[in-house]
Amino acid sequence: MKKKIITSALTLALAAGICGSVYAAEKAVELQINNPVMKINGEEKTIDAPPVIMNGRTLVPVRAIVEALDGTVDWNGETKTATLVSGDNKIELTIDSNTAKLNGEEKSLDTAPVIIDSRTMLPLRFIAEGFGYQTDWEAQTKTIYVSGASEEQPAETETVSSENDNIGVQKNHKQAINSDDCDTFTQIVNKLTDGQAYTNVKLGDTDALLAADSVFGVDGQHNAAEAEVFIYEDGKVKYLGSVASGGSANPIAEKDGMIYTAGHHYIGKHTVTDGALVTVEEAWETFDTEGNVTYHYSSDDDGDYTNIDSDEAREIYDELYEEYSGAKVLDFDVEGVEKEQTENIPLKENKEEAEKQIKAALQKRFEEVYGKKFDEVKIRVDKIYTAKEEQEFDVLKELELGENEVAFEASYDLKPTKDATEDDIMLMLIPNGEYDEKSGWVTGCSRLGVLRPDGDGYKLTNLGTGW
Repeated sequence: MKKKIITSALTLALAAGICGSVYAAEKAVELQINNPVMKINGEEKTIDAPPVIMNGRTLVPVRAIVEALDGTVDWNGETKTATLVSGDNKIELTIDSNTAKLNGEEKSLDTAPVIIDSRTMLPLRFIAEGFGYQTDWEAQTKTIYVSGASEEQPAETETVSSENDNIGVQKNHKQAINSDDCDTFTQIVNKLTDGQAYTNVKLGDTDALLAADSVFGVDGQHNAAEAEVFIYEDGKVKYLGSVASGGSANPIAEKDGMIYTAGHHYIGKHTVTDGALVTVEEAWETFDTEGNVTYHYSSDDDGDYTNIDSDEAREIYDELYEEYSGAKVLDFDVEGVEKEQTENIPLKENKEEAEKQIKAALQKRFEEVYGKKFDEVKIRVDKIYTAKEEQEFDVLKELELGENEVAFEASYDLKPTKDATEDDIMLMLIPNGEYDEKSGWVTGCSRLGVLRPDGDGYKLTNLGTGW
């Protein structure tokens, strides 16, 4: 099966049918967190303040780094704004503001510029990528690598957006999460260091662990722009590569067994097939020197890429973005950061509270399983068991209920949306429901399960098959 990976400006240039070299020369800058010495093409240089990490993002002293990237810095003390220029690119950042400008266009920052010990500290990755460079991170040594174009510009008449670099799937990405000698996902999680994060997701028919080297907070969640993908194969953990979006404005999302990654000029969806991380569909934009846009599209349908004209590609580009907007942004658990705790009310002593929590947990599970394919749900908690000997079903009788755990029988009805497909409705019928076309309701569904206290409230287990 062919697999397409967009990992650099060169790949995008070739995809757009551009000939020749993209960069005539390379520049490499190496920095280390809390180390006041950086390397430029291997030569050491002392900087006035070491890089630091704030909110999962690397901040660097402005002047030394920008000049190392062939740029200039202008500082407005009244507005506390730094204006950075490199070639045709201009970046404007203001202290304590999460809004920046790149070539006049406003951009969101997940970490605002700050002043530390009288030094202006700016977000490295935003600056580097704004100037057309690429960044890479080595977690074990806390080292940042910056590489890309030097003063000499591309020779072609057509250019591509640097924001597409490394968006999508990266098969040869250097692992930040150490999975050596790991046989289980739990062992990987146990190796995470403070600030690293993980979440579980089903990709296609495969259970996967996504591990992120850093996350950013939105609405109480921990979202990620990049994550490494692990699955089980032959009784061991297998690393498949990484998925990456264009930044905090486009966090990684999931829908129907697909991972979505996006940027300002790229959208793609990916999954796991036959033990490999594959790109199912992707679309992107390229621009000529006059700013005219051309749209491109490729798919991995039946092992062949489909190249179509720009107008057709634009339609699919918009459709994929609409899918992405309806996908669930992944919420990661962060090592060293506790989620907001909720008090676990003793369920065994309060069946009214237990019923309330069971209904809330089931409602959440329905939303996860069926997405936006139902309008209404009616949940009934028929019985609550607080001890093993009370339970009437064989599947529950063998369960030892732990402290403050309850088992339950629940029944429910679902009303599918008008655009729900036959497959959506068939999924809702599992395990024992019936669909009434006249009323539009799926009725008679039931579940047995156990509700257990969790650090973030309660969680459902032992729900049976079909989910």
